[in-house]
Amino acid sequence: MSIKSNISGLLRKMNLLSSAERARFYLQKIKYKRDNNAFRNERPDFVLPPEFFIYETYRLNYKWYYEDGRSSADFYILFFVNKILLSLLKKVNSFFAIILIYSI
Repeated sequence: MSIKSNISGLLRKMNLLSSAERARFYLQKIKYKRDNNAFRNERPDFVLPPEFFIYETYRLNYKWYYEDGRSSADFYILFFVNKILLSLLKKVNSFFAIILIYSI
């Protein structure tokens, strides 16, 4: 068992886990305050989810959240565009094959 899980277990038994988590949240908020303010100045129209959602995965770093989301969105856009284009290409090929057959 790791030290982290031992500490978590001890804090849970003492009913201090939520307080420790809240303290860690505020420490991360202080740590990334300057970077997050710069991010907000660069992208004032970008809508962020509640801070605790970002904290759980991205340690409250808005730039990491944005870049990871952008990367995922780019992947899915390319994936679905390729799927649609491939589907259209198959239909076009079928159409031309039918025309070729009837023109013979």
